[in-house]
Amino acid sequence: MKKLAWAARGLATVSGALLVGALVAAPASADDTDQSSSATQGTTTCTLRSLGGDRDQGDHTVDSAVVDFGTLEGTVFRVTTAEGHAFLNDSRNSTAWIDLTAVRGTPTCVVDASVAVTESTSTGTLFLTVVGPDGTVYGAACTPTIAPFTTANIGTLCGVGFTPIY
Repeated sequence: MKKLAWAARGLATVSGALLVGALVAAPASADDTDQSSSATQGTTTCTLRSLGGDRDQGDHTVDSAVVDFGTLEGTVFRVTTAEGHAFLNDSRNSTAWIDLTAVRGTPTCVVDASVAVTESTSTGTLFLTVVGPDGTVYGAACTPTIAPFTTANIGTLCGVGFTPIY
C-alpha cells in the first residue's frame, strides 16, 4: 500500500510539473524594486500586487487534496494558477483543467489558490480558496458528485461561488 501511495504522490508531482510547463509563459523580467507584475486574463490586463516573500506572478505551485473516504476514495483534486487564472483538475477527468472563472465570484485576477476536502458527507465538501490581486482571500464550498467536475457543472456544484473571507 505504501508503494501505491508513493507512486500516486510521484504521479501528482509529474502531472503538476507538466501542467506548469504547459500553462506558464516566460515571466517578464523585473528588477528587485518591482513589487507587481502584469498578467492578461482574456482581454483584461491586470496588475498583481506582490504578497511578500519571493513569490510573484512568475511563480506557480500546484496544491492538491486526496479524498480518503467514501465513494470518491482515491480521487485527487489539484489547483494551480497561471496568468491571472486559477485552474482545478479532478483526477477522474485527468486531462481537463477547469478555469475557475466558471464559478461565480472568482476575482478578475488570481495570484494564488489552494484546495481542501472534508469528510462532511459521503462525497465530502471541496473547499477552493483563491487570492485576488489586492490580497483579498475568497473561498468557495463545492459538492463533489459521482461525476467528475467539468466546466459545465462546476458553477452549479459550487453553490454561491466565491465569497470574500478576509
